[in-house]
Amino acid sequence: MTYPSITNRGEFFSNHYLDAVVGGDLGDLRTAWDEAEDRSEPSARSSLRGAGSSFFAARAIASEATGDRAPEAIRRLNDVVLKALGFNPRREMLDLIRNTTDTLTLPVAATAETGTGLWLVALDAGLADSADDLFDVDDQEPAGEDAEQQSAGLLLEPGQRRGDKKQIETAADAVGELFAVDEPPRFVLVVGGRIALLAERAKWAEGRYLAVDLDAALERNDTKARGELETIAALFSADALLPGGADGDGAQSALDDLVEKSHKHAVGVSKELRSGIRESIEILANEVIAQRLTNNKAVYEGPNRVDAKVLTTQCLRYLYRLLVLLYAESRPELGIVPVNDEAYQEGYSLDRLRELCLVDLDTEHSLNGSHLNLSLTALFELVNEGYHQQHAEQQMFVDDANVADRSEELYLQFPGLDAQLFDTKSTELLDGVTLRNEALQQVLRKLMLSTGKRKSDSAGFISYAQLGINQLGAVYEGLMAYSGFLATNDLFEVAKGGDPEGGTWMLPVDDADGYPDKVFVTTEDPNTGRPVRVRHAKGSFVFRLSGRDRQRSASYYTPEVLTRCVVKHALAELLGADGYAPEGGSAQIAEATELLDLTICEPALGSGAFLNEAINQLAAEYLKRRQTELGESLDPDAYLRELQRVKAHFALHQSYGVDLNATAVELAE
Repeated sequence: MTYPSITNRGEFFSNHYLDAVVGGDLGDLRTAWDEAEDRSEPSARSSLRGAGSSFFAARAIASEATGDRAPEAIRRLNDVVLKALGFNPRREMLDLIRNTTDTLTLPVAATAETGTGLWLVALDAGLADSADDLFDVDDQEPAGEDAEQQSAGLLLEPGQRRGDKKQIETAADAVGELFAVDEPPRFVLVVGGRIALLAERAKWAEGRYLAVDLDAALERNDTKARGELETIAALFSADALLPGGADGDGAQSALDDLVEKSHKHAVGVSKELRSGIRESIEILANEVIAQRLTNNKAVYEGPNRVDAKVLTTQCLRYLYRLLVLLYAESRPELGIVPVNDEAYQEGYSLDRLRELCLVDLDTEHSLNGSHLNLSLTALFELVNEGYHQQHAEQQMFVDDANVADRSEELYLQFPGLDAQLFDTKSTELLDGVTLRNEALQQVLRKLMLSTGKRKSDSAGFISYAQLGINQLGAVYEGLMAYSGFLATNDLFEVAKGGDPEGGTWMLPVDDADGYPDKVFVTTEDPNTGRPVRVRHAKGSFVFRLSGRDRQRSASYYTPEVLTRCVVKHALAELLGADGYAPEGGSAQIAEATELLDLTICEPALGSGAFLNEAINQLAAEYLKRRQTELGESLDPDAYLRELQRVKAHFALHQSYGVDLNATAVELAE
């Protein structure tokens, strides 16, 4: 499990991976520590475990130091932290090239290099009591003769961009500047007394980082295996961050190894999610059938009877609305929903429903009520149609003289997605009934909770930020070969060896005696725990993969590593980028703005894997070239905003796709 001393902001790792999995993935690092300590050699783990007395002594002095004495006292405390994490403090003014000709000069507490160049930079910041303090610089001034204490979010000594003579005073600005140089480090470690913050180059622009409160951790002094101090050493120490550990003689860092394992875990979760969506389609479809029968609406016959194919498509649309919103809530920069607004978080978000997934519905009202249905219907409408202050005021029927003076910031704003996926006409069968809490809770559990393959695995909430849009596409395309039908008899499900992974067949219950037990697909009886045959009652909706349908549909998802490679080579001749253009070829795009006029078409769209990758690469290339042309560098926040704007330009105006499957086009949109 993770510990309150560790901050996992923006899910640097998925919360579930950090909570339930990471402890079991430290085998190699733990073995290296054991071997070093058996030889009476220091390790990051042993150094951290023994740092308590020196840390608290230095912290007491730094906390009481004022005026000119404060910066030096904080440096001594930061030295204790750096040494405990396995780094050698060596303060210097570091000069780095920026935009070819400009120079960034920063005071650093320590550096680490590999054969490929600068790998890690450590910075000195003021005393912080939390990770948020390192970003809180409002009305703060650097320490001086009259200052009581050095402000947490400020560097102990400012840096400078020489070209425009801009002073770099805050820790957050310094991290952004370091990642913007021509040859940036992989990691930046900001040390502010008891708080150490770890920023990684690719994740920083997304607002994702790790931080640790060493005061709290060393106070608890949890030294057991897989305990708090060992986990901190595995995430923040030189042994974890440098390739080959503190000795620097390896090809990959232990933290990179954990990142790879977390990605594999995410892929495993996506497979589990695909199964959850398949089961959820059956839950929703059978709920629609049950509610229509209860309300005397046609199901099996008559002009308004239910078409199983239409019902399948509409249930899939409904589920992908939820997936899109879960992903959007994990990525605030997309701007699809007002994630950072407290009113949204508490009144509308899917995130607020997570805890309801764990509640036992044990009364007639809780089981058959419509709270979840009403909540989701309202959210879908707001997301698609939008909600804006000006529009709301036009609908008011009261005379309020203060309306014109109200700030838009006081209102919850939905930009409006206007997508066919969220159009109520796309799910008329589901919107024509009231879906009960019992059914929707089961669906939300399958989309939000990862339970693992073994009974011993801990349940945890799925991280959609870690899954990403490519894994969500893989989930969908893995379901394209499935089909739904209404059972005309009571059916058993059979498969080769009883394993449904390769497809199943349906067998009338009356014919079951002619088949061996081993071919029947089984599930666990919730009351007895014993395996029982999977049975589908006559009239129920069944959604299954036929053994040969997958080959007929050609529904195979392209992995991200392949889309990235193919798109990069496809664009190379146009861009002349990174030496990938064919020998003798020349770039056809000279200026950055010419990129904005490119048209992208994916002739076999699926869920848009190649189109998404092309948009990502072109947007990044545009910003890279535009910054070079203007001789300017965007800070991380501005870069993220501009990147999203450029992606939106390509997605809304320059991107096209074709597919034989109409639902695929909807989901790609």
